[in-house]
Amino acid sequence: MRALGAISLGVRFVMGATLGTALGVVFFFVALARAARPIHAEGVLCTGELLPRDPELGARLAGPVLVRFSGAFADQRGQKADVLGLLLRLRQREHADSVDPRQGDQDLLLGSFESFLTAARDRAATDVADYLANHYSTVAPWWLPGRGAATLRLTRLPSVTDVSSDTRPSGPGAAPSVAAAEPAAAEPPPRSTLGSRIDRLDAALASDRARLLLVADLDGTARVELAELRLLARVELQDHTMQASMFNCGRGVRPVGFRNGLRATLYPMSQFGRLLRGR
Repeated sequence: MRALGAISLGVRFVMGATLGTALGVVFFFVALARAARPIHAEGVLCTGELLPRDPELGARLAGPVLVRFSGAFADQRGQKADVLGLLLRLRQREHADSVDPRQGDQDLLLGSFESFLTAARDRAATDVADYLANHYSTVAPWWLPGRGAATLRLTRLPSVTDVSSDTRPSGPGAAPSVAAAEPAAAEPPPRSTLGSRIDRLDAALASDRARLLLVADLDGTARVELAELRLLARVELQDHTMQASMFNCGRGVRPVGFRNGLRATLYPMSQFGRLLRGR
């Protein structure tokens, strides 16, 4: 049954990639005109590490990472309803300190919504003022070695105190507030001292609370905790040079299905438009 599922998802991936080629023409010209991404144009980069919780898949994914947070349509002030994105780039140990964002052998792409059908509702529920206050999902399935199709999610760790607010919006995009189960490394600053979502991210980094949990929902049958994502520092690298690729899957975690197929051709066509403008 798993083999048949893999074949079906592979066929749908090809169908999505075919349609993505047609839609990619539009993305190409938008990127060419703006010299920027059509969506998720502004981002912020952080270094971090994945600490394994699962002895097999978690260990496969463990190691240094580079993370790009972004808003889909609005700017970094976080004052308008938006969908937030998270690009997780896994890197080899020798690239941990590299200043080149292109270094990495596995990309995972997530957003603060659960489905394209519920994107409008999830957008309204997303806490745009705080990158770390939301749940992120791959939305479409990815194929995990030895496990099959799964939706990957990043969610708040129960043991990490919220650094920005005790009140959260409800909905798929927003994570509930939780109390610390362990002594905090440092007292979080009061909300009044925190400005933009970048300020909140910096505050979480300073107090070692910038942590998320990577889990896999295995085709609705089980949830596996794969690894803890610990963000270490915000870095001032050239954000536009970090280009997502659905084919960057050196750890064996592969995008499958129609929606990932769309991305597989949309992204490089958009990136080519930016390349022609020197971005």
